[in-house]
Amino acid sequence: MPNATMEKIKSLRPDLSDYFFHFTKGSDGKNTLKKILDDMAIKDINGNSYISVTETPILSMIDLFRFFGTFPQPMYAPYGIAINRKDERLKNLRPAIYGPEKERNLFDKNVLWRYINISDEYDNTWFREWRCQCKELIIDPNKDFVIFKNEDDFDDLIVGDYEPEVEPDDDGGYSVYFIREHKMKGISIETILQQNISNSNQIEKILEDQPLGYGFD
Repeated sequence: MPNATMEKIKSLRPDLSDYFFHFTKGSDGKNTLKKILDDMAIKDINGNSYISVTETPILSMIDLFRFFGTFPQPMYAPYGIAINRKDERLKNLRPAIYGPEKERNLFDKNVLWRYINISDEYDNTWFREWRCQCKELIIDPNKDFVIFKNEDDFDDLIVGDYEPEVEPDDDGGYSVYFIREHKMKGISIETILQQNISNSNQIEKILEDQPLGYGFD
């Protein structure tokens, strides 16, 4: 059973999130996310032996996305996957160990996959990185959701093409309806800004109202 005091403390910290986020990188971040959704898995495509996520709340990333967007190859793009931090899939997730290179050899070799070198010139502790020593994280459409930049991205990323659904009529004829699959739930940065969303409860409400699976829009 969760510690009630710890849960209360966390509820008073707007800089904490119920989710871990995996964001794509570079100018092709949207297509990278599309590939992740096609595979329904976040994969260790670089052979690092781990997958990285951040515990930084999405609302705290928006200004960073604006800044990263001023570069030809953004460090992080506003396209990603949110996974509930209490999910069993993340049981092997561990916080990154930040430290100078000279302290790396103080740690057992079995935890060095968590070590991130920092210096006066390079310090990315702001990302609040966690790592999972695994080859892939399977995406669960019933628990996870998608982050994307604009509302126009919704159709491209998380809904399929319209498909005909034929139903017989009482008079011997038939009716044709067009439905499409909603593969995931999701929210855009554009919506967060337009609706002036300020907390995770508002995001949850938007997600609750979205369909999942085959149906009408």
